[in-house]
Amino acid sequence: MQIGIDFGTSNTSIGYSGPQGIRLIELEPDATSIPTAVFYGLASGEYAIGAYETGEEGRLMRSIKSVLGSSLIDETTDVGRRRLPFRDVIAHFLRRVIARAEAETGERVESVVQGRPVSFNDRDADLDRRAQAILESCLRDAGVAHVEFLDEPVAAARSVSFPSGREKLVFVVDIGGGTSDFSVVRIAPDNDGFDVLGSTGLYVGGNDFDQKLSFFELSRLLGMWFALEDANQENGCLWGLPGGHRRGLKARFLRSSDGGVEMLTLDDTPWPEADFVPLEVAKGALILLDGMLPHGSAANRSSVSRQAYSLHVIDGTCRYLPENWLQRGPDMPLRGFS
Repeated sequence: MQIGIDFGTSNTSIGYSGPQGIRLIELEPDATSIPTAVFYGLASGEYAIGAYETGEEGRLMRSIKSVLGSSLIDETTDVGRRRLPFRDVIAHFLRRVIARAEAETGERVESVVQGRPVSFNDRDADLDRRAQAILESCLRDAGVAHVEFLDEPVAAARSVSFPSGREKLVFVVDIGGGTSDFSVVRIAPDNDGFDVLGSTGLYVGGNDFDQKLSFFELSRLLGMWFALEDANQENGCLWGLPGGHRRGLKARFLRSSDGGVEMLTLDDTPWPEADFVPLEVAKGALILLDGMLPHGSAANRSSVSRQAYSLHVIDGTCRYLPENWLQRGPDMPLRGFS
């Protein structure tokens, strides 16, 4: 049997051609589309897809497709008491959804038409090529003998019944959770001819917009870090990830109802720790930090102090959210500069 898989950053669906025409597989009860997520139980070590409601403690990993276009695909992540390669997480998910397709149809899946973004990573051609190769390997590990790929905006255009009678030139826009893809296709008057005139894609999607909107509603934040004493690797200087402000927000500090602080995880894939660089500066130096830049202070393991003073400056036109962790009291309201 041949199936088509729409393996999206946010959601996944599977379709096949049966006696009654094209049908979607029910991947969860009454659901033909499920979140692209895997849950690993802490005690059992078992994994599940879609809804998971047994109450067992564990780790839920969402938007797992997004690592395909990044260097994280070669990394491992903590799952319970073990470290698991990210590519295995993707393979586990695909293995389960294919098994559900076989269970519903009673047939073995031997061939897959796999949707893919026009570009898994438009900034790195090697990562783009490797992403498809790894995805194909995951499908073959699930027992699929034949794999072919179809660009997602082209697949979307093929699914539409266009009116006949004249030639159509169609611009297809597919904005997904992790990528944005665009194709121009020409449809013959009888709808039998189908030509792809051009396609392009960006490694930017809805998740990136969600992360930015959830932080400051399209406003900007600037961090100012003043070194009151020399700061170096020995006494715990700042570390930052070059270009990390363009990778999207992964977590937020929030003010909890009891007045404390809690962490909201938006994307649990880890930062590449090996890429962080030390920001060693002399006393009196000022470090300016983009509000989206991943940074942190290392532990001071020396006998020398390292004092610093920091300021958070926000765009005065933004609405500062009441759940943001850093709040001023009613006696000291936010104010700008005149």
